[in-house]
Amino acid sequence: MKRVKDDFAEKMNESVRLYRFLYYGERVADEDTAKTLEIEELGLDRGVRNTRKWIRPGIN
Repeated sequence: MKRVKDDFAEKMNESVRLYRFLYYGERVADEDTAKTLEIEELGLDRGVRNTRKWIRPGIN
């Protein structure tokens, strides 16, 4: 998931270190994969709205 996290931070024009990446409340590690997270199919519209939270450290 490192590439996904890096791509997101780049799109937001910020450092990846400013974000905590969670999937169903669990922190996503760089070495995690869709298989280890048990993601069967992740559509962009469903995935971003319903299964992920992008949280900046110190806010929550």
